[in-house]
Amino acid sequence: MIYHIPFPFSVTFPVFIFGSEEVISILDFILIGTVSISTLYGFFRGFLSELFSLLSWLIALWAAFSFDENIVVIFGSFMASETFKIWLARALILAVMLFIGALVSKKATKTIGWSFAGNLLGGIAFGFLRGLIFVAIIIFMLEDSSLYGEPLVQNAFFLEEAEKISDFFYNFFLEHYNQ
Repeated sequence: MIYHIPFPFSVTFPVFIFGSEEVISILDFILIGTVSISTLYGFFRGFLSELFSLLSWLIALWAAFSFDENIVVIFGSFMASETFKIWLARALILAVMLFIGALVSKKATKTIGWSFAGNLLGGIAFGFLRGLIFVAIIIFMLEDSSLYGEPLVQNAFFLEEAEKISDFFYNFFLEHYNQ
């Protein structure tokens, strides 16, 4: 059963783009903000930090989706919702793997170093790529929830592009892993 969640505020905003009125959802602002903040963060952190961060995220996502069933067994009958158990297991694996990745990144960045210009431009590229991974995670989570049918999501201007990003990462990681 899908419940309609009434929001106490408008979930869409009219925006004029090149003379035509487009409707922008709050989800659009979240997606654009996610990619923008990640890109800016990458600019300030630099290439090596972003490279290790991106690798940490990729390995953490792979581990979260590969070993979630092993962790779900630990929860046993403590929780009734099977979906909640799976996502909690994935979140725990993701957190542990990202913590380990941050430790490795910090040590490697201090040891190696890099030139200034290449460090900044590479940081921007990897920050942008990490932002796209965040967008894919947001869409994965929305597709598994009842919010996916809500106007907040369905009226989003960038939903189709975000779903393409999500499908790309799904095909890249999960289908290649299952073969």
